[in-house]
Amino acid sequence: MIIGRNFTNRPIDTIPVDNEEPRTYVRCNFAQMNPDLMGPLPKGHKLFEGVTGSFRFVQCNLMNCEVPENSTTEQCLTVIKEVDLPDSGRDDVLIIDGQEKARTAKSKGRVHARIVDGVYEYLGTPREEEQD
Repeated sequence: MIIGRNFTNRPIDTIPVDNEEPRTYVRCNFAQMNPDLMGPLPKGHKLFEGVTGSFRFVQCNLMNCEVPENSTTEQCLTVIKEVDLPDSGRDDVLIIDGQEKARTAKSKGRVHARIVDGVYEYLGTPREEEQD
């Protein structure tokens, strides 16, 4: 069992495989910045490709990831989403005594789908959300 590890944006093939069956990950973060955009529809990056056995993910962040076929997910984030897309003309500006002191460019995300019981549920039109 692997608990509380952060594998965010780490190359997928470098994530350690739990040696005990079922291969269990609890409160781990596997999030990838953006989905796999190579096909006709955005997909998650495949975790543990070629590894046999069953997997169990509990309270994990699986954003932009696809778990192996023999997996169960419990209370996990399974969204397919692009993040940090430019949102031109929408900056946060800090003004003190009439002087601009700082400017932060806003960005937005685009939600494409979520994975439920191993099946992609695509949204009709991608939903954009503002990122703070």
